[in-house]
Amino acid sequence: MVLSIAQQFIGWDIFKYLLNIAAFVFVISGILEIIILIPNVIEYVLNLDSVFKVAIVTGVISIAGVVYSAYMKRVEYLSEKRKDAYLEFVNFMYELMIINPNMAMNDIVKNINKFQASILLWGSSSVISAWKVFKQNNIDNPQDTGRTLHFVEILINAMRKDLGVNKVKENEIIEIITKVNRTIE
Repeated sequence: MVLSIAQQFIGWDIFKYLLNIAAFVFVISGILEIIILIPNVIEYVLNLDSVFKVAIVTGVISIAGVVYSAYMKRVEYLSEKRKDAYLEFVNFMYELMIINPNMAMNDIVKNINKFQASILLWGSSSVISAWKVFKQNNIDNPQDTGRTLHFVEILINAMRKDLGVNKVKENEIIEIITKVNRTIE
């Protein structure tokens, strides 16, 4: 009701501008209130009996522990999901490059779509970006194996970083893949 009355007298852009100013003032006043209250809270806590101080410290540590534990469970869960998706890609690349280089196009597309669905759901933004570049390279230069291997290495390093493992030196993954490939031939 109040919004529609205000909109009748002033334009929507001006109304949004005034609303943003009011929100900004409200946030700043809240921050200032907290800053003003902090010394009072500290003084109150310092004047408490030692038993209460210990209880407060113990409570804060317990709450921090629970929050950290919940965060680590989430990280572990995401890491497990990502690991499965990333391992699927690495296994597919090994199969395509080493075990079965003449894989049928239908199987290649099926594996790529399965992996893409997994990383879109579980992958980090850096892995999704690396996947996008890898895929675009394969569209633009499907016969350029050197560039494809370079982008595979970038993608695998992004996956390793996402899982908390250090990156591998440049060209090291390519060397491993090509040496295994030469050994089999």
